[in-house]
Amino acid sequence: MAGYPAIDFIIIMKSILSYVLLLMVCAGVTASTAQPYKPDDPEQIIITVAQHKQLRNINSLRRQLDAQPDNVKLLDQIIKAYKSLGRYHADERYFSYAETILIPYIESGTNNEVILLHWADILQRRHQFEQSNVVLDKVLSINPNNINAHIGGALIYQVRGQYDLAIKHCRAMIGHASSLVLTICITQISSLEGNLKDSRMLLEQTIKKYPNVDPSISAWAQTALAEMYLRELNMGKAELLIRKVLTIAPRDYYALAVYADILLYQDRYQEVINLLHSYTNVDKLFLRVAIAKKSLNQLDEMTAGQLLIRISRIKQFSGNEHYRLLSRYYLDFADDPAAALKLAKKNWVNQREPEDLILLVRSMVEMGDSVGLHHFSQWMKQNQFQDKRIQMLLPSRLEGESDV
Repeated sequence: MAGYPAIDFIIIMKSILSYVLLLMVCAGVTASTAQPYKPDDPEQIIITVAQHKQLRNINSLRRQLDAQPDNVKLLDQIIKAYKSLGRYHADERYFSYAETILIPYIESGTNNEVILLHWADILQRRHQFEQSNVVLDKVLSINPNNINAHIGGALIYQVRGQYDLAIKHCRAMIGHASSLVLTICITQISSLEGNLKDSRMLLEQTIKKYPNVDPSISAWAQTALAEMYLRELNMGKAELLIRKVLTIAPRDYYALAVYADILLYQDRYQEVINLLHSYTNVDKLFLRVAIAKKSLNQLDEMTAGQLLIRISRIKQFSGNEHYRLLSRYYLDFADDPAAALKLAKKNWVNQREPEDLILLVRSMVEMGDSVGLHHFSQWMKQNQFQDKRIQMLLPSRLEGESDV
């Protein structure tokens, strides 16, 4: 076949193969009992799929890159295009295509900031946080004022609960980043260190001063503010802010998940189903739909079956980036708090965002893990972590231990 293969063909064939393999797993069929179909003729056409216009454009750019491998501007266009498709469709395979293109440059020891930032982003998406930080540090050794590298480093350390290291990245941007970006960075972290109310008020005031910023920055700011209101249990304000985000970016899957959780927290299950009905291709959103249907006693066999297949696929092919989702599945859908707690503890090693903490505490409460709850309440006290949702979960005898 001349030129690049039809990428849509690859995507669909991989999807079909994964689906068949997972059905085999669910049915108890092992690799030793089934043989894949191999055409005798390598030129045999199995299926023909029209290429998407964007993919044709990317293929055209890739042919140009083959002729100009040192054209970083062209490489940047291709990687951005793949990542954009990946985010839009919530399909990690596009990120894999981007990774494949980047690998030769990374293996050659490139010092190009653009290439290294793309690589760090891919590592971060795979939750390979330490490796991503190594790459970001390399970028900063080349250019200490690279804003994107500092933002990336701050977010990684924030996710991991290493707030002292995260705040250093924020402060390093003083004089280089806009006031709004700097405020988002600092208040997100300071709100996790015992300054929730003051941080929320400062961010809210700063947002009002910048009504016409880049949409992506606005969405980031509004989401950060909504999450602060959530931790104060102001569901109404948090919902208004997230709805604003979704007017800016309707396919912001993170914001959609936050909105769905706001609704689930208030038992507004039908609204969850209505909100997410067009986004069930996204595993974390599909799980929330299944939870809502189960809560309404409306769970159908198709939803339950599809969810089982997806969970089987995640368990078989994914790494630690899905511990949170799997823990949520076992806790809120499969009614297996023991499995949920095991995964929540594994997740705690790598991720310590509020949602991770809530899952951990809920699982410990369900399992009656008094020792774990005691250690967690001590951690909250030592870190001055504030979240009223968690305070309400802790047994009354432990509440005083974690009050800050």
